[in-house]
Formats: sequence, structure tokens, C-alpha cells
Amino acid sequence: MNQSLRGPKILTFSGVAALVLSIAAGVVAAVMFLGLLPTGVLSSNGGDGPDAVGSVEAPGTMEVDLEADLAYAFYLARDAGMSNARLESRPEVTGPDGEEVHVSSAPSVSGNIGRGGTRAATVGGFRADTSGTYTVDVPPALFAGDGARVILVEDQEVMPFVTGIFGTVVLVLVAVALGILALGLLAGGIVWWVVRRRAAPSAPSVPARP
Repeated sequence: MNQSLRGPKILTFSGVAALVLSIAAGVVAAVMFLGLLPTGVLSSNGGDGPDAVGSVEAPGTMEVDLEADLAYAFYLARDAGMSNARLESRPEVTGPDGEEVHVSSAPSVSGNIGRGGTRAATVGGFRADTSGTYTVDVPPALFAGDGARVILVEDQEVMPFVTGIFGTVVLVLVAVALGILALGLLAGGIVWWVVRRRAAPSAPSVPARP
């Protein structure tokens, strides 16, 4: 190895490594952020997504089998142009024991997602204390047009959501810092490389034999 180029090469390759780490941190941050979004509420064509536990047109009634000690969220799905849509009142939930379950005006983590011309936003939530079949009575939807429906999904817990947001922000900052460092190292290494190349003594020319 040309000893005069060792420094520039180390600096340049360090810049490349920092750039790779920056890209990796950015990808992980993007994956974490997407995991926090309610992308499973709706399918690509606006129908019920893979996270839907059940759904019913508003007004309507549905029965769903739920697990104990889990929180659930109601999403009102309607045409994306109906921005003022809301339910006339909170959904009413009856537990397996026939007792009324408290429904809050908002779930632990509020969500809003649009796909396939449909937009769904949280309109309430509750926690299932026992496993079994729950009856859900959904009131009429106001300013929602035809075909409005309520989708029930498992709600996100607050602490994992907050931790995920914090982790995403940290990774984004790390990605930006590594990116700036990478650009500096690459620029410095390339400039140093060019200067060393130009400063390197050229091989003496051999005179031609007569």
C-alpha cells in the first residue's frame, strides 16, 4: 500500500461506513414509525383491514369475541370527503355478563388513517375485563353520508406508543448526525486523497537508448 495514501483512504472509508450506518438508522426509524400508524384498520381499497376485530354499519349492532385485559378502539370509517363526520353518541358495549361496559370518548391512542378513498378516525374506546362475547350497539353517524361504518380494533397501549415515538425521534437524529459526519469525512478524505496524489513524486523518466 502506498503509505502516503493511508490517511486519505482511512478517512474516506470511514465516511462510507458512517453513510451506511446513517442509511440503516433511517430505515429502522421509518419501519418503527410505520409500525406505530394504524395501517391495519383499512385495506388498500378502503375495506376492513387485517387489524379489524369486527365492523358494523352505523347504526347497527354486532357481536364480537374479545380477550380479557385488552383495550379496544372504535374507528368511524366514511368517505374521505366527509371531514365533519361523527357519531351521534358513543357506542354502547355490553359484556359477556350482561353488564354495560364503560366507553370513553377517545381510546388510549387516537388514530386517523385514509386508504382507498375512505378515511377512518377514532371515536371511542373501552377495555375488556373478561374474555367472551361482547355486544356493541353503534348509533347513527352524522355528516358521514351513506355507507358509514364503525370498525373495532385492538387499541395501542400508551407506554409502548410513547416509547416507539421516542425511539423513532432518536434514530432520526442519529441518522442525521451520521449523515453529516459521513459527508464531512468523505469530502475531507477525497480532498486529502487528491492532494496526496498530486504531491506524490512522479517516477523519473528513463532516457531512450541510442
